[in-house]
Amino acid sequence: MILTARETLATKVQALDLGADDFLVKPFEQTELAARCRALIRRSNLNASGQLTLGRLRIDITGRQLYVDGEPVELTRREWLVIECLALNSGRIVTKERLQQAVASWDQAITPNAVEVQVSRVRAKLGDSAVLRAIRGLGYRLDEAQ
Repeated sequence: MILTARETLATKVQALDLGADDFLVKPFEQTELAARCRALIRRSNLNASGQLTLGRLRIDITGRQLYVDGEPVELTRREWLVIECLALNSGRIVTKERLQQAVASWDQAITPNAVEVQVSRVRAKLGDSAVLRAIRGLGYRLDEAQ
C-alpha cells in the first residue's frame, strides 16, 4: 500500500504499475487506512474465487457463507464476523480484543463476555469439523480438525 501526499493520476498509475495493491493520499482517516489494510489481508489469504478452505470448512468470504462438508451453516451476523476473523487468521492466535473490534459495529459496542458467547456459538456450529481453541490469556485460534 502506498501512502503519499502526491495525488496526481500519473503518480497513482505509476505506483499501481510498480506493484502497489492500494494507494491512499494524505490526509486520510485512520479508520479508512485500517479498513484498506483489512481488505489487503483478506485478499492475500483468499484464492481467486474469494473462498478459503480449512479442512472440512469452506468459507465463502464474498458470499458470506460457511460450509461444513459442503453443507451450508446458518450464522448470525456476529457469528459470521467471528468465523471470518478467525478463518482469515487460521493457525494464528486472534486476541479477544481483535474479535471484539471485528464484531462491534460503529454504533454498538460489544463486551468481552459477549465475544465469549459468540465464540461458544460458533464452536457449537462447527462441531468436530474444526478446532476452535481458547488460548488462555491470549485469545482464540482456529485450526483444521485432525
